[in-house]
Amino acid sequence: MTTADILGSFLWHDLMTTDPGAAGDFYPKVLGWKSEPMEGSDYKLWTSSKGMSGGTSQLDSEAQTPPHWLAYVGTPDIGATIDKAKELGGSLVKDIKEVPSVGKYAVLADPQGAVFAVYAPESADSTDTGGSFTWHELATSDLEAAWDFYGELFGWSKEGEHDMGPMGIYLLFGQNGKQLGGMYKAPPDRPMPPNWLSYMSVPSAEDAAEAAKDAGGQVANGPMEVPGGDLIAQLIDPQGAFFAVHQLNPKAAKAKKPKKSAPKRETAEVDPVDATESAASAPAKKSAKPNGAAAPAATKTAASKTKAAAKKAPTKSKAKTAAAPAPAKKGAAKKGAAKKAANKTAAKKAPAKKKAPAKAAAKKAPKKAAAKKAAVKKSAKPAAVKKSKKKATKKK
Repeated sequence: MTTADILGSFLWHDLMTTDPGAAGDFYPKVLGWKSEPMEGSDYKLWTSSKGMSGGTSQLDSEAQTPPHWLAYVGTPDIGATIDKAKELGGSLVKDIKEVPSVGKYAVLADPQGAVFAVYAPESADSTDTGGSFTWHELATSDLEAAWDFYGELFGWSKEGEHDMGPMGIYLLFGQNGKQLGGMYKAPPDRPMPPNWLSYMSVPSAEDAAEAAKDAGGQVANGPMEVPGGDLIAQLIDPQGAFFAVHQLNPKAAKAKKPKKSAPKRETAEVDPVDATESAASAPAKKSAKPNGAAAPAATKTAASKTKAAAKKAPTKSKAKTAAAPAPAKKGAAKKGAAKKAANKTAAKKAPAKKKAPAKAAAKKAPKKAAAKKAAVKKSAKPAAVKKSKKKATKKK
């Protein structure tokens, strides 16, 4: 990642919990991660086969917020970002703190109360979380106001909207053409404080949900299939932190695996941990509930438009092809047989154009088939006239 890509990117995730030790036992069973202590600190790192995935912090005893996952959004200038957030109606929850050799961070709240963090890394190379987090979803009390705030603060772009009927609009946002997540207004029948929900990549959403229950957690929603074929489940850890898991479309992943009948063929298998580039693949909206993901549906809609355009394109080219034989019609008017072909369709005119040179060749080749003798006799007539004129001249 370059410095230019830092602003608006989700760079880090922290689990703020009342019991880091219990969390260290729970999440490895659900996600397959490992919890490792950070040298010289009580802070613990989450690591996976792809590298660092985030960290765990002890929630302050005086904190009025329940255990939760905190998403960090990148900025090259943390001071300027905080000032701008305040101007836009946000508030500072925790002032700037510097972590040696890591960077600076601060915790903010948007105008509706959703908490998030901003992070200015010391090095752009220290921002890769290995693709462990694939989607970020905001539930808010005012969708339009929330979008104005975040779009202005981080330069996010609106990637699309999906009408969920009575549940309102699911707004897709992204950066540089890449979808990052979605936003929606929490429905009245499901009151909840504005919050951010992070989706974590897993090989199997169903296995993760079962593991969460076995380890003392809860399944809040799912597992379920979302538009595009991906599977998601929304879970709660034993301390009460809400999080979600995301599995790539099992059928699509299976289709890309090597066939047993052709073991020599090199085919790359899909590792769900590398699911970050698929946003038609990122969790998006659910067909019935807004906490799901909308990215696959938007991708599907775009795909259908592309197919529709592709179907129209050949029609346009056919129209040009039909117009092309027009010059051949003018040349064919000189031949008697072409008069009958003039009423035929444009599709049949094209061959007529190709036959015209053959008629010209017939005049130069009197030894060809009998069908061309008429052309030879016609060309021989002027020669006979010239011969009779010469005889008449001699007689005179």
